[in-house]
Amino acid sequence: MKRRRSLFLIVLLLIQLNSCQLVARGASQKPLPPKIHASAFCVLDGENGRVLWEKNSEKVLSNASTTKIVTCILALENCKLDEEVTVSAYAAGMPRVHLGMKPGEQYRLEDLLYAMMLESFNDVAVAIAEHVSGSVEAFAEKMNEKASKLCDKKAHFVTPNGLDAEGHGISAVNLARIMGYCVQASPQKEKFLKITGANSHSFQELTTGRSITVHNHNSMLGREGIYSGKTGFTGKAGYCYVAAAKIYGHTVCIALLASGWPPNKNFKWQDCCMLLKALSKQLAEKSFPGIPRGYVKVKNTAFMSKTALIPDSIKIRYKSILPKHRGILLFDGERIKTRIFLKRGMKLPVKKDQIIGEAHWYVDGNCVAIEPIFSVKNYEEISLLKVVNHCFKKFLLNRINLRNFPLKNCT
Repeated sequence: MKRRRSLFLIVLLLIQLNSCQLVARGASQKPLPPKIHASAFCVLDGENGRVLWEKNSEKVLSNASTTKIVTCILALENCKLDEEVTVSAYAAGMPRVHLGMKPGEQYRLEDLLYAMMLESFNDVAVAIAEHVSGSVEAFAEKMNEKASKLCDKKAHFVTPNGLDAEGHGISAVNLARIMGYCVQASPQKEKFLKITGANSHSFQELTTGRSITVHNHNSMLGREGIYSGKTGFTGKAGYCYVAAAKIYGHTVCIALLASGWPPNKNFKWQDCCMLLKALSKQLAEKSFPGIPRGYVKVKNTAFMSKTALIPDSIKIRYKSILPKHRGILLFDGERIKTRIFLKRGMKLPVKKDQIIGEAHWYVDGNCVAIEPIFSVKNYEEISLLKVVNHCFKKFLLNRINLRNFPLKNCT
């Protein structure tokens, strides 16, 4: 009995070890991200929305002045840069960090956007919000409306400057998505990039001529491929950072939330450097596989017809909002899979350039690109008369060739 029990235990142990090896072999090839200080972070492929690395990325946290990227893009999309902004008493009363504006002062909107994004002035953010929507409350509604179009419900804004307020917060993945929109898809992305990429900016208050110079506090700008970003800090949020960087020419968005508290001001820079350096080593650019010319069945009332409809190559786009790109960033071992989805109940006739379906690209079970498939030419409806005529010409006339019949001699 003891020998049987021992043998049974040995066999069970071997089975478990084997199953563990099978699970390990079948597991995702994606490497683990480096350990960083941030309580939550997300690294997003800005060109297709795929999450490359994350930690607690769905958890809603306070995000401090990273909120100002939303304030900036809304101002750019709803106003002209040369508009004059008059400062209210409420805006002038915002706590530090502030420009020290006084009620009644006037500034060009463009100058205030530089002051808000480079120095993160809280009074400037409120003045901009009031100029765009008339009040902070109305502007917050506009912010949440924009967020609902770009991400899920795990984003809610109360203040335009990111100061701590009840209910104000966002998840890291949604903050990264909004950053991707600002630098990739917004119709005002060029202006956004010009402002956030500036090292400094000088301007004057319009009523008194007071000269002001602001400097960019984004210490990562120009390092590790970073070309845009915004810092943030409050006692509740801790140090936060959101940025856009280039890896192999592709935009990658990084959002860091609660990356330490004083005196650890540099944790966010360390976290960002570690993530980007690790990504650069682990990622590689791969081209999307081409769609070969194929055949699809087009339904007719009486017949089935095979028709060549798929072109040799198609361009890639992601959900119609992000720019077209050459390929996709993949970790070693990841593969791109392609699936073709044709419209149901398709019937002849089919016109040239008519959309007949979609090509979907998948990585690790996630759809990373969608592109419509078009017909390459016109295809007429098949009638019974056309089928009979076609069969007659193909199978009868081709075989009946009088010239092949030998002539008989008549005597």
